[in-house]
Amino acid sequence: MNRIKLDNLKITIDTVDGVFGTEIPFKDGFNILRARNTKGKSSTLNSILYALGIEEILGGRNAKTMKPVLKDKLLYQEKEILILESKVQLEISNQRGDIITLTRWIKSSSINEKLIRVHFGPQLSKEGKVNFKDFYVHMKGSASENSGFHAFLSNFLDWKLPEVPTFEGGDRVLYIQTLFPLFFVEQVKGWNSFYSPISGSFGIRDISKRAFEFLLNMDITKNTKEREELKILRALLMNKWSNLKQDLEDLAVSVHAEIPSLPEKPTLLDELTLNVYDNNKLISIFERIFQLESSIKEKENFRVEKISNVTSKYEKKVKEQDLLVLQLQDEINSLRQDLHLEKNNIQTMNENLKHLDVDLKRNQEAEKLYKLGSDIDTSFSQGICPTCNQHVEDSLLPPETNIQPLDLSDNITFIKEQINTLKFGIKQSQRIIKNKQSKLAVISEHLENARRELRLYKSELNENPQIPTKKELDKLVELKILLSKFYEASNSFEKIENRFELIKEEWRNYSVRRKALPQDYFSELDKKKLIYFEKQFLTLLDAFNFSSINTNEISISYDKFTPIVSGFDIKFDSSASDNIRLIWSYVIAIYKTSEEFHGNHPGLVVFDEPGQQQMDVKSQKQLFEVLSNTKGQAIIGSSLEPEEINEMTKNLTLNVIDLGEEYIIKPLK
Repeated sequence: MNRIKLDNLKITIDTVDGVFGTEIPFKDGFNILRARNTKGKSSTLNSILYALGIEEILGGRNAKTMKPVLKDKLLYQEKEILILESKVQLEISNQRGDIITLTRWIKSSSINEKLIRVHFGPQLSKEGKVNFKDFYVHMKGSASENSGFHAFLSNFLDWKLPEVPTFEGGDRVLYIQTLFPLFFVEQVKGWNSFYSPISGSFGIRDISKRAFEFLLNMDITKNTKEREELKILRALLMNKWSNLKQDLEDLAVSVHAEIPSLPEKPTLLDELTLNVYDNNKLISIFERIFQLESSIKEKENFRVEKISNVTSKYEKKVKEQDLLVLQLQDEINSLRQDLHLEKNNIQTMNENLKHLDVDLKRNQEAEKLYKLGSDIDTSFSQGICPTCNQHVEDSLLPPETNIQPLDLSDNITFIKEQINTLKFGIKQSQRIIKNKQSKLAVISEHLENARRELRLYKSELNENPQIPTKKELDKLVELKILLSKFYEASNSFEKIENRFELIKEEWRNYSVRRKALPQDYFSELDKKKLIYFEKQFLTLLDAFNFSSINTNEISISYDKFTPIVSGFDIKFDSSASDNIRLIWSYVIAIYKTSEEFHGNHPGLVVFDEPGQQQMDVKSQKQLFEVLSNTKGQAIIGSSLEPEEINEMTKNLTLNVIDLGEEYIIKPLK
């Protein structure tokens, strides 16, 4: 488990009357920092946050969060003494045993409060010179750049902070400040909620959840990010696919080809085809190009004939073209009639769809009323209109038939099925219309060509028999123009095919990533962690004598990761002192769960004045016992009398740091 251990804290204040301050050594395990109220205990603990650049927990940033005794003036022997400069130093170590000493100035004439100096070694517990480097905090890049202190601190603690969603729609690193409210409970705001709000939310959505998930190293953090990315990726691919479908349909219309039937979302199995009409037969565009190239080559190899040589042939062609024109005209008339019927069919289906939408809304409204206790379902079944209370026939079946009509729920299901069927029918009908319109365009063009050829045959039969025929020359030009058109369409189709293959590959990768995600919102390991967390939380509540609610009725919300009773926030039903017990249990349960599952908890728990709301001695004693048995480091700030602490901690292993009865800030020797 990632660890941070506080080794030593030193506050140094230079005044007009000399140097004041305090120095506090901490130990591993359970520490009690004892001092009287208003004598500087909380200021001392808050200075730990300041040294780490985490003072946003206190409601602001930089030196303004520090008490006046650390930056303006201090009281010593009933005398106010003006402060010239002040700083806080914190010696910490990590799980690898690396030791660093942090120095941050609270008040200085030459050093900005946003600078934190890091000495790479102990500077408080041992004397000696070590290298140092300056970092900045609360500036752009503090969490990501090489000179950003929180980027350095994250690496020192082996914390790989994830990118999490923001309100703006992008991603942002889960700032280190967001984690501290779940293990460092300061006195002013910390005891008001399970997650004390930080000064500014950094624009991070569900910030308390993201912090909880990180400390427990839950899969949901990366899975949520993956789901967000896949959601965006799917939208992009669907847009690409829609554009490709439209471009392919436009291309098909431009060459009077069959409209390809592509599904609504990308497919991995289908191949693209573009079939054009050759008379009434569909062939691929590449086969049609080959036909045209062969026809052109054949015509170019024959010499131009005179009209006299083709008179009998042309007379026969005139009869054939007359018959072809009539046939094509009949086919066009038939297609136009089919189109008219199909359009009427769509209109009818659209009207039926509107009626069904109205019926669906009426039935859904009636079902809502019925579920609320209205007898509307009964009256509807009895032939009474639920709106106007007039008689209606609810069935077309003969009265003697004993078949019961559908109830509201079944009727709603039936109507939805009808709506889906109609929508599918409308889409199919629209596709049929597009294909028939494309075929109609081809046949109309064919008819126009047939009429033109008929006119040419007749015209040439009336010309001088000795002049060359122009019919074959015109046909050759027409074929070359058509071939050029299909060449262009073929090139466009190949580009569309390349786009199709790219989208298929992107969709395949998307599908693989989506398949790798757990079916449920939580992975199996996450569920185990939450179950363990809930068990530890409830066990601790019992140990701390929580009494507002039977703990058997309490559970952890999988939505907010906070305790609830019957779906509601547990704080609504808890006494003031039990609210404090809830926070004790919550913070310690997070630590225990992270420890059990090798999470990212730093192994540090800090409570400033946990004896809030006149907490009884028995509960505090139990808290001390629990904290003394933790494997990490726990620090309690307390104003209990020394005798009370001794009584409550009998037989416990701990380090009591008694700062006496006077102000903690004193002259330094």
